[in-house]
Amino acid sequence: MTTSNLVCIRTDSSELIGTGHVMRDLALAQALGQRGSKVEFVCRPAPGDSITMLESAGFTVHRLLEKEFSEASDAGEVARLLDRSCKNCDLLVVDHYGLGSPWESSLRSSVGRILVIDDLANRAHDCDVLLDQNLYSDMGRRYDGLVPPYCKRLLGPGYALLVRPRDGRFANKCDM
Repeated sequence: MTTSNLVCIRTDSSELIGTGHVMRDLALAQALGQRGSKVEFVCRPAPGDSITMLESAGFTVHRLLEKEFSEASDAGEVARLLDRSCKNCDLLVVDHYGLGSPWESSLRSSVGRILVIDDLANRAHDCDVLLDQNLYSDMGRRYDGLVPPYCKRLLGPGYALLVRPRDGRFANKCDM
């Protein structure tokens, strides 16, 4: 996948849902940034969120304002944000269990391409690329009927998004 000039990542974290989505999105953001893309996050504030950590890592974070979450209201709020602050978004990355095809379809005209990061295979997606970094026995068929026929599927642990430690080293069995 080639890099884009502006990448917007829609993800959330909190005490309730944890930080796993944000951490894998941070790895993607760092890699895209190293390749020349400008990456911005779109997040809903919640107790225990990772917004300050993302900002400390040098990323712009657009905070969604509506307290109550619904797919339709989230799509409207993100559409307004894209129109106001993130014009010319080349790639919209969606990493959120509460968002699916209706949300993605409503934003399609506001962005160049859509990349969905998913590991549940429990809802339809309107995306150009789908990434599922987990290993399943039926991996090749898992998203049949859930993504458009033109969607490129990046499936399996070979596509795992890992955050690099600050020292640039990766832990291995000998380091533990």
